Amino acid sequence: MAQWLIIKRDYGQLGNRLHTHANAMAWCLEHEVNLLNLSFQGYSSQFADTAGQLAHMVAPQISVWRLLFRFSPFLRFAERLSLSDSKLHGLGKHIAVIEKTDEESLGGEDLRQAFQGNTTPRFLVARSWNLQCPEALKKRANEVWQRLSPHQEARDSVKRHISELRETHDVLAGLHVRRNDYRLWEGGVHFHSWERYRDWLRQLDGLLRKNHRNPGYLVCS
Repeated sequence: MAQWLIIKRDYGQLGNRLHTHANAMAWCLEHEVNLLNLSFQGYSSQFADTAGQLAHMVAPQISVWRLLFRFSPFLRFAERLSLSDSKLHGLGKHIAVIEKTDEESLGGEDLRQAFQGNTTPRFLVARSWNLQCPEALKKRANEVWQRLSPHQEARDSVKRHISELRETHDVLAGLHVRRNDYRLWEGGVHFHSWERYRDWLRQLDGLLRKNHRNPGYLVCS
């Protein structure tokens, strides 16, 4: 009978959600456990379908829930259920819950023990964002990469944009501006003003032009 790992922990944005999802996906593929990441479904449309499956769900085992979870009412039901301790407790041994604080990690061994304990639940609800499954991720890297590839339209748009820039610039530099969540994190040590970003770009521009380069810049936030 198919077992499911259901993740519900909304933490951060795409970068953090990818970290969670990639590790969970690798572990589930390695151990043939179905995965439903309720905290990734909002980003699912940005990625290509794989074998008819949306990016937030991986189902190596045949299960009727694989079909039902494609419909919004069942997803909403699963989301409400995953956040209710009283309702989950009422389902008895069929569902188990594992929860970590934001500062704690959830490892592959934690998942294995939860699924292979005395109750052997059909559904394991994980309320954790920092999944760490390095061995599974190493083994399943190619599959995870394939399943989390942006859809073709997005890839074509990026390639077209970069190709146009390379026609007029012989070197491209990328700048990722990270501000909102860095304002308070670690006391704001990594939070920088727009003026500082501008000064860094001017310094880089001067160095590149001194070496007879014609740089172009890509800024994202």
